[in-house]
Amino acid sequence: MKITKGMINWLQVLKDIPKEKESPGGIPFLGPYMEYPDTRKELSYVMQWHIRGQSVHTDWRMEVDDHLVGWTVLTPGGIDKSASTTKEGKAAIKKTGIQFEAKKKNQGFRAETKSRQPKTWLTVEGVVKPGEVGATKEHPGVFIIVDTGRVYFGTQKPYFHEYFIKSSRKDGPFSSGDWTRIVVRAVNVSVIDPETKKPKEGTELMWRVLVPGDQVPYAIDRGFKKKWVPPKGYIPVPPDWRKGDKYEAWETWVKDAWADRGSKAPTGKEKEEQAWSLEQLPFAGYKNFADCVRKNKDKGDPAAYCGAIKHQVEGANSRFVVHYLSYMGQIVVRGIPNQKWFLRIQMGDKIHSWEAATDFTRLSPVALTYEGLVDRKWLDFEGDIPPNSKYNPSKSLTGKMSIVDKGSCSVDTEVVEGAERFSIAFHGKELKGKHVVSQEEKRSSIYTIEKLAELLEGTEFVLQLHEIETKTGLKKHWDVRISKGFEFNIWGNPLELTSEGTGFKAIYKLCKDVQKWMKIDKAKTKMEVGDLKTFVTPIDKGKVTLIDESPPKFLSMEFEGEKLKGYFVYLEREGLGFFERAKIPHPLSAGDPTKGDYYTPFQEIRKTGWDYFWLEIYDQKEFSRCVDDPEKYIPALKEAPAEVLEVLVCLYTRQGTIHGARVSRIKFSDKWTVDQASNWIKSNKLNTWVGELIRKEHKNIEDEVLARIVEEELKKRSKTDEERKIELELKKKKLELIKSWLEAQKE
Repeated sequence: MKITKGMINWLQVLKDIPKEKESPGGIPFLGPYMEYPDTRKELSYVMQWHIRGQSVHTDWRMEVDDHLVGWTVLTPGGIDKSASTTKEGKAAIKKTGIQFEAKKKNQGFRAETKSRQPKTWLTVEGVVKPGEVGATKEHPGVFIIVDTGRVYFGTQKPYFHEYFIKSSRKDGPFSSGDWTRIVVRAVNVSVIDPETKKPKEGTELMWRVLVPGDQVPYAIDRGFKKKWVPPKGYIPVPPDWRKGDKYEAWETWVKDAWADRGSKAPTGKEKEEQAWSLEQLPFAGYKNFADCVRKNKDKGDPAAYCGAIKHQVEGANSRFVVHYLSYMGQIVVRGIPNQKWFLRIQMGDKIHSWEAATDFTRLSPVALTYEGLVDRKWLDFEGDIPPNSKYNPSKSLTGKMSIVDKGSCSVDTEVVEGAERFSIAFHGKELKGKHVVSQEEKRSSIYTIEKLAELLEGTEFVLQLHEIETKTGLKKHWDVRISKGFEFNIWGNPLELTSEGTGFKAIYKLCKDVQKWMKIDKAKTKMEVGDLKTFVTPIDKGKVTLIDESPPKFLSMEFEGEKLKGYFVYLEREGLGFFERAKIPHPLSAGDPTKGDYYTPFQEIRKTGWDYFWLEIYDQKEFSRCVDDPEKYIPALKEAPAEVLEVLVCLYTRQGTIHGARVSRIKFSDKWTVDQASNWIKSNKLNTWVGELIRKEHKNIEDEVLARIVEEELKKRSKTDEERKIELELKKKKLELIKSWLEAQKE
């Protein structure tokens, strides 16, 4: 693909990245899976087997600065019987042999993109109940961590992603001694009916993941041949592999490419290759095509000359439409529909159509698949898409296609080394400005759309109380405004959403003059919205990480304000929008006190008729006994609130040493809620407290010493009956002392 002046290449996003070998700040986020993280940090990955019923796949998640990206690797087949424990899951998977591992080189597996997620997912392991995130409504979800380690990001393109991983496990599925190169590649395939396994009408973008037999990094091999330039300062090769003639030749070349990039104004042929504006087109001065031919008879081939100009003029008067398609597929806990976006452009009398799995009106660059020429009706179509059709493979549920943007555009077409390249200026509400749609290579159905624009800025938010004056008084709601130009109107205070899965009804919409609204810094600031008089009071502000953007159906974000903090989602259910504190999997831990593996959440024990409840922190069966005096172990318990009725400090065996001690259960009055009780435990760190057995002092130690002295004296002479009686009593006492000491040692 050709890089032209003014173009934001996804390979060079920053204008002023320092010249040292490693980019100190990383590359800012653009389109999905296009991040180049900060190479100064050691980034982690995790691979988890994820079981739901008889279905099993591998979840591969990787750290990218402040969030995770990842892939679902779909290994063939499933397990014979659903698992309800990690032990059952491991045994079932090992029996089938379905694993994604380094030794299976050149064996491709289907992959699916994963939503961006918070880093919490790096440690998820265990069993989640049916109905929770990670499970289905009928079956539990089982997460089993099978590999962890470090990841280094190689070449990243919208249709090609390269990673290098090094395992932290000597017996893991990937090497711990050297990097393993893994690539994920987009391919365009026919839609396959899941029941008949036969091709259906239409195609889809499919990702394929494999460990290639060729472990040479793309940048210094194929990328070098194709003159692919990475972001300035970023070397997509692990530090350990930066050696040898091939690498040194590439390094010399790429440094020259970085130095030359953007430093020269276009001249000669380069200037001729720049897109013409409509005003610059010579054909604009002619009445029609015939007039152009008549007035250019002196040119060698006036028809060809005027035809080329006509093509550019027609392109300048083109129309475009962006369609959003949603239909329900497999319904799991979240119930989020399948989503696709289509770009359709009228060029002359033909309608060209591309399909994307990502909203290219908001993100750039994005991979497209070329659908081909479509009927003219698709320029204006909106409505239902019947099941089992080209655009809706669902068996029985109707899909919906709607227009999210449309308008005029100007198109300039060229062919670079056999590959098509469209320079397009869009004039829409959502899709606007200069873009380039580029074919990957000759005869490929994979394209890329990228915006020629300014840098994407860091994202900020404000939380405001919005009061509207009505005849019956002030009506209020809360607004979360995002600096990228949209907002959520929420019918409840989001600061009250302290429990996962709780939320309020909300509306997602675009926000005009968002910066003006975000600058409000005084309570009851008067703002007019149409004919309405409204008053805005700021509550909080800060940074927000947009983890997954698939508007208008689903957005997830992590807030970092003084008051509004944590992981939230906006999603639509049956036409209604909701703003919720997001759920993440909380597998039940083993409750093992030896590892400090306490239950998350604490296990509630409650029975009918009780005016109290217990919260179990660790599995009670793992303890040998509980102590009589817990305040001796944790003196702060003397100051516990009246709602704390009883605290069990219990002992567990530790090999080769004395017993350990932990808080196993706590009894609370039902005047408190479970949340209040849980927060009290955590605030006092009773779930992480660890101690050891406090041995009792033997009060009869002086008697024991005296008994030994008397015994020695008695040995020196013959004993009377009275003395023998005393000796017998002393021996009994001694045996009791020894027995008591032995019991203490067992503990």
